[in-house]
Amino acid sequence: MEKDKEIHSKKKVRVLIFIMALMIFFGAILTIIMLFQSCGANQNIYVKIAKTDVTKLQPIRLEGMYPGSKHEYTLNITAELPGTYKLGFDYEEIRDKGLKKYIYVEMIYEGVMLYQGNLSDLLGDKIISLETELNERNPIQIRIVYKMPKEVGNEAQGASMDFDIIISSELQ
Repeated sequence: MEKDKEIHSKKKVRVLIFIMALMIFFGAILTIIMLFQSCGANQNIYVKIAKTDVTKLQPIRLEGMYPGSKHEYTLNITAELPGTYKLGFDYEEIRDKGLKKYIYVEMIYEGVMLYQGNLSDLLGDKIISLETELNERNPIQIRIVYKMPKEVGNEAQGASMDFDIIISSELQ
């Protein structure tokens, strides 16, 4: 009888250890998924412009950001007619729920930093200019990274932001 209790007790311990191991395993998987999402998986946006045009991109929404997180976008830009184009990137605010003052922006083209600074500065009268060769087959890629610095505290928790990027183009 005493031996049966001991065997039954050992089985309970093994089951508990197995359950705890499963919980740790699923917790690790969940952590990996959250870390991947916090890296702000890159979103591609495709834009085809005419020789003289103004193109408003789909609205960009920044939400669910926390200190150290980022959202990345890659603009893949082509043109109907090949040639040298002067491009202008203008930011237009749609709605701010307290986030714009906490977001840092980097806009990069071929390793060159086109803009580095606060989102709130871009939402004014600032237009980022670029002169480049465009054609229909080989898109240029402009990477835009929106970051919330690690130093930001709880004051940005739950904040969000919606804005448009308007691209003006002129064939030179």
